Amino acid sequence: MRQRIVNRARSWVGTPYRHGARTLGAGCDCLGLLVDLYTAFCGPLPAPLTVYGPGWRDGTGGRALQNAARLFLVPLGTQPIRAGDVILFRFRRDLPAKHCAIMTGPDRFIHAMERVGVCEVSYSRWWRRHTVGAFGLPVKHFPNRDCKEV
Repeated sequence: MRQRIVNRARSWVGTPYRHGARTLGAGCDCLGLLVDLYTAFCGPLPAPLTVYGPGWRDGTGGRALQNAARLFLVPLGTQPIRAGDVILFRFRRDLPAKHCAIMTGPDRFIHAMERVGVCEVSYSRWWRRHTVGAFGLPVKHFPNRDCKEV
């Protein structure tokens, strides 16, 4: 299952960045990428998502991304991060998490980045320092989709 999640995430590589979008090849943001993976492997979202502002510096959106992750995803706690897991980032200590990505291996992830688009990059020291949460997709809750817990 993890490889299927990674393969689907990789199919988005090269898609341009568009805040609030979720259309393969046409545009998406980091949340749009995550929502696509969630709906593909877990089914429909159990509740609507709170819209957040496009700028990470302004702090808009409060804790919307972290709250959504806690509602829709499975917290990893002390478990190691693996391919197919979701990681959250914040770029300043005084701001909430405003970015998410999908791990593709122990040292790489895929994310949608403003002015770059969807890309696969190294999970470098800089990104590790800004990681504030790790979650799994709850695929075990949807046995009718031929999924197993990841």
